[in-house]
Amino acid sequence: MKKLLFLPIFSLMFWTCSQESLLDDSTKEYLEVQAASEHASTPSGPILSRESLEIDKDGFYVMGDMLLTEDQVNELFNPTDAASSTGFRRWPNCLVTYKIHPTNPPTNFARQNLFAAMRQIEGLTNIRFRYAARFAPRSSYLEVRGGDPNDGGGSATVGKVSSSRLSLDGNAIITVARHELGHVLGFKHEHQRSDANLFLTYQLGNLNGAQNCSNMSNVARLPSVNVHHTPYDFNSVMHYWSCLCNGGIGGGCTNANSIFLRRADNTRIGVNFDFSDGDIASLNAIYNCGTPPGNPTDPIDPIR
Repeated sequence: MKKLLFLPIFSLMFWTCSQESLLDDSTKEYLEVQAASEHASTPSGPILSRESLEIDKDGFYVMGDMLLTEDQVNELFNPTDAASSTGFRRWPNCLVTYKIHPTNPPTNFARQNLFAAMRQIEGLTNIRFRYAARFAPRSSYLEVRGGDPNDGGGSATVGKVSSSRLSLDGNAIITVARHELGHVLGFKHEHQRSDANLFLTYQLGNLNGAQNCSNMSNVARLPSVNVHHTPYDFNSVMHYWSCLCNGGIGGGCTNANSIFLRRADNTRIGVNFDFSDGDIASLNAIYNCGTPPGNPTDPIDPIR
């Protein structure tokens, strides 16, 4: 099973339910009509198949760095649910409680980057991260684990689920932590939106032998046909860059070896190191809890 190797790369955005729209009704109506007509005339690009998903030892379905429960996978492939919902799972009261795995913690480097990303989110949103109570049930908190000590990637469950977890490799930079926390808070990949084919031109021949996207489960767009009421965000920290899958970095990334390009002008999508304005707007729309639980300057509890 291949875990996505998150080098300095990522982008995150979400597919929100209609009641959580960030756009007004007239704009939504226009987008619905536009999307319906464009989908009919735009090449579809790869669509995720259930058969391409592997299951890890804990029973999670693996989509690159995303770990989904069976219920979440069923929602993706259930056409009766796809038109109205994406199964978004919020953390109650804007509060994410977590524990560090006692025998497999992240390295000090990765952990400090995770804490820095948590503090950044706290400073920009009402979301708070607090260490879980000593005897908290496992289903109630996020377990933070160490990954490969020699790599720089990560993985995470999507939203608040039973046995939520986040793993960071030993060399995971803050960009990786931001991306994985995006998954923890409920976001999937922006480039896997069901309408991504309206914005991307795919070059799937470059996936042959690609070290980070071997079965396209973290590249193919999701099968749900829900209408997206947020603008497509190329700058999201949940959006992959054009050469992530084949490992091209720096001068090694060209249009010719990219996995996908911007459809409008056939240019590459670069590395998104930080949250975009759209990411923060989406977090604040989804986690609109009023008075947050605690001050953002409160220290995040150390390992216990």
